[in-house]
Amino acid sequence: MQDTKKVAGELLVELEKKGVTFETVDGKLKYKDSKGNFTENSKEKVKKYKEEIIEILKKKQTIDEFITDNDYETNVYPLTDVQAAYLVGKTEAVKWGGIGCKGYIEVDFGSYSAEELSRAWKVLVNRHEMLRAKVTEVGFEILERDEIDYEIKIVNLQKMAEREKVDTLSKIREDFSEYVFHTEEPPLFKVLITKRIEGNFFHLLVDLIVSDFASVQLLISEMGELLKGASLEKIRYKFSDYAMFNQQRKGSLKWHQDRMYWLERLKKLPEAPILPQDGRAADKCENTYEFYRFQKHINQSDWKRIKEIAGEYGVTVSSVLIGIYAEVISRWSSNKHFTLNLPIQNRPTIGNNTNSIVGDFTAVNLLEVNVTQNMSFIERVKEITKRLMEDLEHNSFSGVEVLRELSKVSEEKELLMPIVFTGVLKTDGTVGTIEYGFSHTPQVWIDCQIVDEIDSEDQEKGLMISWDTRKGAIKESIVTEMFESFTETIRILGIKHSEEWKNPLEIIVPSASKKKVICERNKGITNQSRIQQRFVKYAKKNSNKTAVIDAVETVTYGELLERAEYIAGYLRKEFVENRTGLVAIRMKKSVNQIAAVMGVLIAGFSYLPIDIKQPLARQEKILSKANVIVELDEKKVNMILQNLEYRLEKHPEFQNPIAYVIFTSGSTGEPKGVVMSHTAAQNTLISIENMYNISEEDTILGIAELSFDLSVFDIFSVLGVGGTLVLPNPEKGPDASHWGRLLNEYKVTLWNSVPAQAEMLDAFASKSESYPTVRLVLLSGDWINTSLPGRLRKIMTNAQMISLGGATEGGIWSIYHEIDEIEERPTILYGKALPGQWMGVVDEELRICPEYVSGQIAIGGYSLAEGYLGDTILTKEKFVYLEEEKNRIYLTGDNGRYVENGDIEFLGRLDNQVKINGHRIEIAEIENAIRGMQNIEDCCVVYNQSIGKGVLIAFIKNKISSISYTKEEYRKQLAFFLPPAMIPSEFVNVESFPLSTNGKIDRKGLAESIQKNIKVKHNAKATLISQKKEYVELAKSIKKIVCSISGNDYIDYEDNLLENGLDSLLLSQISGRIVSDIQEAQGMRFDEILRASLTMPTIMGIAQYISDCKNPSKNQMHSNAGNQTRNSYTVVYIFGDNENEIRDVLIEKLSASNISCKRVGGQEIIERCHEDINVKKKYIIAFSEMASLCITKASELLGENIIINRIFLINPSKAKESDLYLGDISIIDGNSVAIKSWEKAVLGNVREFESNSNDIFDIIMRELENDK
Repeated sequence: MQDTKKVAGELLVELEKKGVTFETVDGKLKYKDSKGNFTENSKEKVKKYKEEIIEILKKKQTIDEFITDNDYETNVYPLTDVQAAYLVGKTEAVKWGGIGCKGYIEVDFGSYSAEELSRAWKVLVNRHEMLRAKVTEVGFEILERDEIDYEIKIVNLQKMAEREKVDTLSKIREDFSEYVFHTEEPPLFKVLITKRIEGNFFHLLVDLIVSDFASVQLLISEMGELLKGASLEKIRYKFSDYAMFNQQRKGSLKWHQDRMYWLERLKKLPEAPILPQDGRAADKCENTYEFYRFQKHINQSDWKRIKEIAGEYGVTVSSVLIGIYAEVISRWSSNKHFTLNLPIQNRPTIGNNTNSIVGDFTAVNLLEVNVTQNMSFIERVKEITKRLMEDLEHNSFSGVEVLRELSKVSEEKELLMPIVFTGVLKTDGTVGTIEYGFSHTPQVWIDCQIVDEIDSEDQEKGLMISWDTRKGAIKESIVTEMFESFTETIRILGIKHSEEWKNPLEIIVPSASKKKVICERNKGITNQSRIQQRFVKYAKKNSNKTAVIDAVETVTYGELLERAEYIAGYLRKEFVENRTGLVAIRMKKSVNQIAAVMGVLIAGFSYLPIDIKQPLARQEKILSKANVIVELDEKKVNMILQNLEYRLEKHPEFQNPIAYVIFTSGSTGEPKGVVMSHTAAQNTLISIENMYNISEEDTILGIAELSFDLSVFDIFSVLGVGGTLVLPNPEKGPDASHWGRLLNEYKVTLWNSVPAQAEMLDAFASKSESYPTVRLVLLSGDWINTSLPGRLRKIMTNAQMISLGGATEGGIWSIYHEIDEIEERPTILYGKALPGQWMGVVDEELRICPEYVSGQIAIGGYSLAEGYLGDTILTKEKFVYLEEEKNRIYLTGDNGRYVENGDIEFLGRLDNQVKINGHRIEIAEIENAIRGMQNIEDCCVVYNQSIGKGVLIAFIKNKISSISYTKEEYRKQLAFFLPPAMIPSEFVNVESFPLSTNGKIDRKGLAESIQKNIKVKHNAKATLISQKKEYVELAKSIKKIVCSISGNDYIDYEDNLLENGLDSLLLSQISGRIVSDIQEAQGMRFDEILRASLTMPTIMGIAQYISDCKNPSKNQMHSNAGNQTRNSYTVVYIFGDNENEIRDVLIEKLSASNISCKRVGGQEIIERCHEDINVKKKYIIAFSEMASLCITKASELLGENIIINRIFLINPSKAKESDLYLGDISIIDGNSVAIKSWEKAVLGNVREFESNSNDIFDIIMRELENDK
């Protein structure tokens, strides 16, 4: 239903834009139509809402008008929106709440005595009513002067030893930090005086619900005046006057005008900055209620210079500092278009007493900042200033109200804007200087506060910068670097020439400056190095040593070299004119394949491996792009080896600098050829050999195909140092049992594969299987399950586990991480760059990212490829230069970030990012967070665009399948670790993940499989409240309060309050009124009702909660009754119309056991379940060919939030390809083919039973009992 007051206000604003204005004269409505736009239709609308329009126009626009015309009598004054927010923030009902908003300062008053300070403070308590305020959720009251009782403790530090003094002062500050104000128990301040050698210090802690920071400064200023003996000007108006005016102006014409402005702005208002987390899922206990403060001073010289330049450009210093703050935040934020929270002083002009009132005048302004465009610093400042000034012209509609409206159009019911810039406060230069302080604010993560100290006598104190940061919100080291960056950028700006403000602002990032693209090539490698040379040299000296073993033969180094020389001779003789040719090798794994590779290189050519398992069309496409001079296959190589005239007598001196070209899949689907030089590949190989002592004692199992660059290590490193290469039988395919036999038969020492192949080996290996000779395991090419290294250690008891990463374009590998016995993070780290290489993380402007900020992983150094074969455009796009350093790097397309110790963490592919409602979502980061939770073995998150606006779905594999989290538990835990937009909407437990042909999780298949049924997982909590008469009268009383406070008379009993514009602030007021006005809620705390209203956000839900709390025995009675009359809680549907002897027996036995049993047909089951909506547990039994139809109907029911507890399929036929079910099933007497098909189709729990016809009933009864 419409809110007629808002409709009338919107009509007034719209007509005003057309030149039609209104006023009231003697209670009558008058109008002026300056442009002739007051149509008959508009006149009819005005008539309809005439009373509402008159009420709007009667609202006073200024506080002077209001106070003059009102003689109100009340003891309780209304809270401002911010005060109400502070009150709610004290409770646990809101995210990042649980604390009061308080501020603390220590003021050095020099030689003034403790007694003088005490007397001055007493005068101020008597003078300012808010220092005597009592605050409840209903409003605030002012106590008389004699009702306030407080003490001022005096602590003498003057005679203490230095250590004792430091400890005592630290304890004082700790006590103030932990002190909790109870707003209904004034005074809401705490004071103390310390006597120190340097002077007497006044310590003041105040609940900011009664005094904002500007008011605190006013108090210190007035205290200074009193100490000097001056008298204070009489206060004409009070904060209570402002509170009454502030309440009445809501709904005024100006309020409606500003509301329309913000409603339009909301359409494009971005979210808060998304700052990096640290990669570990945190328990609730780690989210403490503590803050830590960073503080630094900018000297007067630098600060004066900044003020002078700001004046030259005609901008305020506040705007300059906001501009720097925004730029710094953007370097850490994954979204560059965001909203900052700017608390502003909303003090009205009241006669000559504008700044003489103490109270909380804070208002929130949501400042949109867009740092996506590169522009000069001064342009940025002017852009921000323009936006801020326009927003401030429309501040009658408060920032809290803006957030409330924003929550209506957002999927998040509790929006946070936790990155705050409090602004620039000015010290007055009188008695008393603030030497220390802090502030704590609920739902704030970073609060930047600036104090202009230019009048200080200390030349090092020109500007005081403080950040108060919520502990547990963002990793402390991240905020530390952000703060250093902010302060250092300000300092450097102060020593720059004004002309430099016309350039983009350079943000100083300390950690990035340590990660320059600097590395040295490995020793012994020159531009003349060739990767086959070491093999040739070793073969000539050790010709009888075993080199390669395949499924057919074993050859020595001498024999292998001889074959290679035959092939080299053939190439030199037949293609002597082509000195830079590319030779395709199209062969299966064998000794001759290795000989062909060596022969091509010895001849001075480059090799192009072709995977013969690839589709023929792709092979031909690669060959046509490569323009090879010749193809070597088994037939041709055998011919060459039988022709004695091809034996190469002397190795040619000229060698093509290119070693090989390997084609990889391109993002466009077109294969791209990576051109790799000898020196680049050699640089990587030497690194691994030196680091892990690869020697002639080593034997490697060559699993990798020749077309995959892991084979380069298998061939050229192992054969280069004199080791042995064992090749699996290609006819056996990816057979882990075959690999296991070879490992033990040939005492293999080195394992080099992708993780999926290692997983296969682990899955094959029984408890009795082990491979003790393996000393080194190299895993690369894909994400490594954190449990895999531990499992491999059980079968390779002597092996060191190494994670390697990089890209084909980076020379096989570029980064390594030695996997510990226990990895602290939820993923295996990517690690650090190999010697001779550089690995970094860069942003879109190719700037090195700060720690924990995700960006694109880049590779630099001496192992980079030359580029892409025949594709200069793609080469220039992917191989770029860092402008500031002129260093060439390769952009991998991988997403990653720096973590502690300079390590890099791999976060997935950039093309695996998705956007949901404008949020850029990193799938891998979500998966990392989930993997960090207890009992999670693995997970896969997919994005399904076919469900509404698109949802994130998490598929979870648990270590112990019988233990799993509920959806609410998942979301609650992840909320402490991920931004709301990154928390999946659905969580599905699975036994295993479908794999694609290359052994990776088939994400697309998962997304498609869930498409038709995922919507059923939405919360299916059925409530019978509306039928329970004992709640009705209570609900009516609650409804009156809800409608009164919300201003909406049309909210119904079952309406979702959050979806009808009531946020936590309004619900807190409602909760307070319920406690004070409704008899049934007497004695309950308002915050527990608030928490209940956020959990069950309907009027009937709140009524049920209160009733159940007050009548626990009645609640228990219902529960007991349910156990006694089981048939009222359970119904079993026998599915299908055809006759069946077992069915008839089951119906007879179930009915005799007091189980409600119903035979239903296909469509009939839908109708019966709707009739039985109140039955607690529902089961279905289906036979043979009816199984698929039964599953289809059960899925339809789930889509309507009707849950079937379990389906029993008796001797079912095989599941169809289209079958998919999220619930649980039990299969009785199914054949193995059918069981396998249903295990694949069902995402819930599947149980299997064998029986004879006599005990099917017993199995079903046991299952029903288990579910109980």
